[in-house]
Amino acid sequence: MNEIITELRVEDIHPNKKHYRTVTDKAVAALVQRIMLSHYIKPIVVLRDGDIFLIIEGHHRHAAAKELGMETLPAVVVDDYDEAQQAIWMVTSNYHVLETPIETSRGSQLMLTTGVPYEDAARAYDKTPEQMERVAAGVRLCGDYAEDMSLDRLFAVAEFEDDEEAAKRIMTCPEGEWERAYDKIKKERRLAVAVEAAKAIIEASGVELLGACVPGGMSYLGHDSSEAPEGATHAQMSVQEYMGTVAVYWYGKPADSTEDLEVAAAREKRDRRRAAFEAADARRLAFVRDHLTGKGPTTYGNELRDLAVQVWEDGGACIAKHLDDGPLSEITGLTPRIYAAILSSVGQRARFTLNTTDWYWQQRGRAETIAYFAALVAVGYELTDIETECLDVLTRDPEEADDE
Repeated sequence: MNEIITELRVEDIHPNKKHYRTVTDKAVAALVQRIMLSHYIKPIVVLRDGDIFLIIEGHHRHAAAKELGMETLPAVVVDDYDEAQQAIWMVTSNYHVLETPIETSRGSQLMLTTGVPYEDAARAYDKTPEQMERVAAGVRLCGDYAEDMSLDRLFAVAEFEDDEEAAKRIMTCPEGEWERAYDKIKKERRLAVAVEAAKAIIEASGVELLGACVPGGMSYLGHDSSEAPEGATHAQMSVQEYMGTVAVYWYGKPADSTEDLEVAAAREKRDRRRAAFEAADARRLAFVRDHLTGKGPTTYGNELRDLAVQVWEDGGACIAKHLDDGPLSEITGLTPRIYAAILSSVGQRARFTLNTTDWYWQQRGRAETIAYFAALVAVGYELTDIETECLDVLTRDPEEADDE
């Protein structure tokens, strides 16, 4: 590069359209003060383009010179830099200034789109060549969206290069929501893999796959084994969407003895109760989601939100654990998501209270659970049979329950 410093007219110097950093008024104002104090300005680096000069390094200094009304500016002029060399110079000359994540991403994209090899681009940002290859893949998939994406988001998009719909979900959601969308897609994929694996185990075992209910008299033989236990004739899959897992329950032929039949009947009742609770939970969460997003009935009040505020003020909400709870994970916006997280926390405690047979835990969660379902009913929720049954027991006077 020609190291000769020359004085150029400020009006002949122009910002480079490829410059990826934001020239801020605050930074320019600070630079103006330093120049006035020191009476010195470091030469900028420019590329000759006909009769004008394009800045490679020194956009802030150029803006400060214009602010000070300077007529000329010291500069090093280069004539033989190709686009890749210009990109490397722009990125590496900014090491002394902290970049935002978006600026780091734009700098990486600038190098890759101008032909800088993965190895060189990786060294500029302390990344690996493989990471830069993933950035390039993300840029190809995102197109114009890539300009306003961080490297982490481009990595996430590139991970779904084989799934156009999944990649689109990550690239088109708001900046503050893409990580949640990414985690949700990962969970969906894990669940799909788990479902296929469970089906393969059941098919290989040669047993019959059951639906939601287990026929009367079947004997429970265990769950989650990689193969059917001895005597198994039927299997049932329990898909736990919130956890992204699948459990397989194994059952045998109808028992012969009266005792076994009684045990099987009790187990069948328990299974039906568990299925009823799971269906009620899903229905209730979907109702809360629709209520908070304005998709539910609009003729009711704010009892659910009022309850959430009360629980928050009493210190009874575990928000961090419930931000991605099932249907509520679809809610966007800070305030609705906080309401959703608090209500999800309350809902899980309410389900435990309804389902437990331990008197102590029933009484401990009694008041909050009753208040929770009262608020739900007040905003238009219709109780299921299992919820009505359990609330009937819970709302009895404790002394009356003791007498029974």
